[in-house]
Amino acid sequence: MASDPFHPLIQINEEQAKKIINHLANDGFLDQATDPRVEKKAPLTTSGYSLTVNGKGIAWRTELGWDLKMLKRLNALQAVLDGKAAEATKMLIGRLSGYRKEWEKAAPE
Repeated sequence: MASDPFHPLIQINEEQAKKIINHLANDGFLDQATDPRVEKKAPLTTSGYSLTVNGKGIAWRTELGWDLKMLKRLNALQAVLDGKAAEATKMLIGRLSGYRKEWEKAAPE
């Protein structure tokens, strides 16, 4: 893991990569993602997270936003992660727990 906790870099093995790709395919990420090497988008003007997947000759990116839906997507992704990747994602989700409480209160029933 990188020494900067806000920009962790974690190496995963092939088995973990397959689990993540399967999850992202089922999540809809692969259907809505764009290739940032080809499609240039203007920088976001609001807060939010993006998810970028890079590999040999590929790149996919999508905006996750800044709401309860984003947290639910991160929770689902964390469920398929192992080891340091799972720990780093759990820490991120934990840091967002105050927002989760606000967003859950504001969510329609």
